[in-house]
Amino acid sequence: MRAIFIKVFFILCQQIFNEICKPFRKTCLLSVIFFLTSISGLTAVDYTLLTTGDWNVTTNWSPNGVPGVGDKAIIPSGKTVTLVGDVTIDMVDLSGGTISGNFDLTISGTLVWTAGGFSGSGIVHVTGILNSSSNNVHTLGGSKELRISNVATFTSALMTMTGTAKILVLSGGSFIWTGTNSVNLTGTLSNIFEVQSGGTLTKNGTGGFNIIAQVNLLNCTTIVNTGTLTISAPGTIQPITNGSIQINTGSKLNLSRNSGSPVYNITGTAISGGGILEVSGTTVANFELGTNITLSGTLAVSTGAVSNIKSGCAVTMMPKILLSGGSINDEISINAGEVTFEVGGTYGGTGSPTFGNGFTWTAGGFSGSGIVHVTGILNSSSNNVHTLGGSKELRISNVATFTSALDDDDRYGKDISAVRWFIYMDGNQ
Repeated sequence: MRAIFIKVFFILCQQIFNEICKPFRKTCLLSVIFFLTSISGLTAVDYTLLTTGDWNVTTNWSPNGVPGVGDKAIIPSGKTVTLVGDVTIDMVDLSGGTISGNFDLTISGTLVWTAGGFSGSGIVHVTGILNSSSNNVHTLGGSKELRISNVATFTSALMTMTGTAKILVLSGGSFIWTGTNSVNLTGTLSNIFEVQSGGTLTKNGTGGFNIIAQVNLLNCTTIVNTGTLTISAPGTIQPITNGSIQINTGSKLNLSRNSGSPVYNITGTAISGGGILEVSGTTVANFELGTNITLSGTLAVSTGAVSNIKSGCAVTMMPKILLSGGSINDEISINAGEVTFEVGGTYGGTGSPTFGNGFTWTAGGFSGSGIVHVTGILNSSSNNVHTLGGSKELRISNVATFTSALDDDDRYGKDISAVRWFIYMDGNQ
């Protein structure tokens, strides 16, 4: 209200000055300066919360008054202020206290969030800059909804969502996590972290950032520049649709679980970069229609995880594949680079992949149908079991060396009549 009053006042002063006071410009100007000095209390004020109580009680603040448009509210540690109506304010400094209540808070300038948090219901809409540069706990509770439509930067910040609280990164908004510490954004099945169309999620810094919540990445951009970004979803469907994921060299995006067996449905998404895309835990990742993988780094699938590369997905580069106890079901015939079967696992499906840059086969094997064509060097130097099941054909057109390797015949004395080994010598021994 103060800002509006001042604007109107200046307009009136200008009109009076131009139309009435032309012969007395100097005198009028001095009068205006004197009057503005006398109403200095109407300019922006920094209010500090003195005691727990309602937002609109003047004696709860120093100086006495109620923070509003153009002002700054400072909420110190150990104190709670309750919204009793919708509030729009320029700046909030939240350094350990709590803003509660069942109304909306719009912050048009800067939210400096050092510790503490928000509770109750309603929306906290940060249309300006959000900055947190501490590793204290930041809380979002009740059914509070934090909306970000500008740049929000968290540096090594610990975050906790309770109740049905959610974080929404809106169009034009950017959620940036950076820092050297590995921390969690902790929630439950009832909490949502969502990046909407036109929004961006960026992971910087060498520390790990683990989002434990239901995660929706909807027509947005996800960039992992450094360190590891882990999405640990509860046992529900997690949509990743019509956006882009960039995993830069030396970094990792890990699709994992917090509870149950979450399913990541990845449709219409471009996945690129020289980093690692890992699927871990009892997690299913479906790479579906319209998804284009141009990953020059590594696709890693660990114990208990399943990666389904479905018809309609395109793999247009030769990523490395690291299978460490999980399963890959290939329906599109990947042209893979360097392939490693580390501690078991199964490469199945109906596709006919080509392994062109070397195949290290320590354990595990193949199932399903189609042809596995190894055009690079195949090497096995372990006595673990190596399996070839279903109607899968293994075609070797380069050097294949097996050192003390066991197939199912050797270990169990069984004849696997459905299995056929095709060895294409092409002049190689």
